[in-house]
Amino acid sequence: MGKVSIKNIKIVQPIYIFISTRKKYWVQCVISLLLSLAFFAYFYFYDIDTKYNIIELFDKYIDALISGISILLSFSIAVLTIFVTSNSLSIEKLKNVDADKKYKQLKLDLDNKKNTTLNLYQVLLSSITYSILVQIIFLLLLFLEMFIKTVIDIKFLKVLVSINVFITLIIFFVLYEIVLNLFYTFWETKTNNSK
Repeated sequence: MGKVSIKNIKIVQPIYIFISTRKKYWVQCVISLLLSLAFFAYFYFYDIDTKYNIIELFDKYIDALISGISILLSFSIAVLTIFVTSNSLSIEKLKNVDADKKYKQLKLDLDNKKNTTLNLYQVLLSSITYSILVQIIFLLLLFLEMFIKTVIDIKFLKVLVSINVFITLIIFFVLYEIVLNLFYTFWETKTNNSK
């Protein structure tokens, strides 16, 4: 029996591939963390409890997040469907072009000591899949928050809001990368057409 590793668990592999192949992913995480900490500091030090009904405000916030993440999830699934089923020449070219240096090489198999260079198709596919998985996990977390709000302290609600801000920003950063990559996938300049 071989070594068991998190990166070999099928459900975790898309997340592992995305995170382990991005060299600058930590920058997005740090920005998201700093902004979510700013939200937490605002809610913690500003006396929001006396001005607003915090439970009602939290309910509206969760409802808005559920609606927004559901729309983003639908968009991401549509993008994945179009991307995977497309017979476009641009998509076929992506499969034959190695990713640039901003992506790390990947070592998926523990027994295989050789690193694998991703092609652009795999980079986009990993981004889209990662985005969908994070959105599904976040949506489940939001549904859970709807029920636990009645049994937790108001101070912990402020922590939940900060965590939600962090995850939402991560999702937006990944979607931004996906949209940019898709744009440049199908963008053809005159110099490309003349070749």
